Amino acid sequence: MKKAGRKVTRVSVIVPVYNVQDYLGECMESILGQTMREIEVICVNDGSTDRSPEILRQYAERDSRVRIIDKENTGYGDSMNRGLSLAAGEYVGIVEPDDCVEPSMFGELYRRAEEDCLDWVKGDFRVFVGDREGPHRFLVESFRPDKKGLYNRVLDPMDHPELVETDNYHWRGIYRKGFLEGCGIRFNDTPGAAYQDNGFKYQTICLAGRVMYVDKAYYWYRRDNLAASSYNPRGLEMMYGEYAFIRAFLAARPRQEEIFLKWYYIKFYTQFHDQLEKVLDTEWEDPRARETLQLYREAFRPGFERGFYRDYGEWEWVYRDVALLLRYPRTFFETKKMERELRDEKYRHWLDHVRDRELVIVCCGKKARQVASFLEINHVSGVAAVCDNSPGLAGTEFYGHTVVSPGQAVERVPGGYFLIARAGQNREIVEQLVRLGVAEDCIESVTVPLDDYTSLTCRMAGRGTGDG
Repeated sequence: MKKAGRKVTRVSVIVPVYNVQDYLGECMESILGQTMREIEVICVNDGSTDRSPEILRQYAERDSRVRIIDKENTGYGDSMNRGLSLAAGEYVGIVEPDDCVEPSMFGELYRRAEEDCLDWVKGDFRVFVGDREGPHRFLVESFRPDKKGLYNRVLDPMDHPELVETDNYHWRGIYRKGFLEGCGIRFNDTPGAAYQDNGFKYQTICLAGRVMYVDKAYYWYRRDNLAASSYNPRGLEMMYGEYAFIRAFLAARPRQEEIFLKWYYIKFYTQFHDQLEKVLDTEWEDPRARETLQLYREAFRPGFERGFYRDYGEWEWVYRDVALLLRYPRTFFETKKMERELRDEKYRHWLDHVRDRELVIVCCGKKARQVASFLEINHVSGVAAVCDNSPGLAGTEFYGHTVVSPGQAVERVPGGYFLIARAGQNREIVEQLVRLGVAEDCIESVTVPLDDYTSLTCRMAGRGTGDG
């Protein structure tokens, strides 16, 4: 009698779980609904105190591919390392328990990795707030328009060291387990659940020889879970420790250090800058602010002295910032605090300016999505119409409105306030609206400095995604 073959596991999906009862079911459904059936799902329960363990048990009883590892609350890095140690798959994927994945994610990435003998392969992803089917979502691409030729190509990261600055997320792909084991790649197992993914990202980029980014979005990244590690008030302290781990990793590998070190320093500052909110909520007289800035001053100084912040064109602002922080730390702190206050004041004034008007959004591109999301997040419900000059958009849906032509919008909302939500020069559109009978003082080219994350997460009453 012929013996049955051993069951093959193509991809081990690690899910690190800590107190995510409100989102865990949707996450697990998306993983277990994969078109590729040869997966295992390793759920590492990091001492959850809510209903998360019960939810996991229900899925394990229903599907034999689910494995549960219960442990004390020792942190994200330890959870991930335990999952990696137990993974039986040819490749390893990671899904955060408040996020979701497309049904084809692991099957399609696995096939691409096998065909091209890749150490890892990643896709694009979407950020969302609330419901994945709702309007508050946007696509994040791996490469900006002038770099899109890098998609769907086998890359050697040593030829593209800038990846450590541009590639921010470890969960949007799969990693060959033999590569991880052969290079001894593990997470930094410090306590807590913030920033340990950074060290993993650096290791997998700096040590890989064949990688690929595909131009398809498979992953859904949630931004309205206020318990997520990205909102941890101790974030700057934890980030400092993680970058010390990364610096030691590079120092032990002279070849990688030579190639990647300048990008390490660039990324270190830009990520610090993104997290400054956590120290700007204090005052200079608070010793925590001074102590935190002193830590980072000493961390950035070697990179500054070696010239890593110079001659980067688009990174010139980083050089100015670091120079100011090193030479005049109090001025740096007060300048950044003032910049934030002025930005928020501009947001609030603009919202007050448009709040009681009948609004017409003109143009239906990326900027319009940012504006519409920002208005809705901040409870401005006065959008009466949406219009665009493109015939191909006529009749399509945009944030609950049917897109019409500018002429139709003027007829429907004769006293409307027209928001041109489009980057660049808009004089031709202004002149078109004036010819249609709109007063010029009822036309505005939106200039508030919105980006995708701001538009989805900035609620001005309380500065965050929670109600203020």
